[in-house]
Amino acid sequence: MIFGNRVNFSLSTGRHIRIIIMKLFIKNIVQDTYTNASGFALLTTLQNSLRNNQKVTLSFKDATPPSTSFLNSSIGELLDQYGFAKFKNLVKFVDLTATQAQVLKNYFLSCDYKN
Repeated sequence: MIFGNRVNFSLSTGRHIRIIIMKLFIKNIVQDTYTNASGFALLTTLQNSLRNNQKVTLSFKDATPPSTSFLNSSIGELLDQYGFAKFKNLVKFVDLTATQAQVLKNYFLSCDYKN
């Protein structure tokens, strides 16, 4: 399931811009969070959503903690493609259990990503 939320901003110049933030649920994209194939499926979905600098909220609700293989094939590829600063601006993780949060934290700390 994918949800899109529109957010309107007014700039100091008086111009208005609209940003659509997509909410993606991992459990609706892949069947598991431990294989490279599932990581690649998530990567493909994220790449399609991130085109044109569209922001994405990625929900881990009801998903198992991800393996390094899964993360390398999805998040790692995006880090290589966008660099950490841009990735951090475009992708937000939500609905994390303590274990999922710790796995992601450890993954980001161990990555050698481009800035």
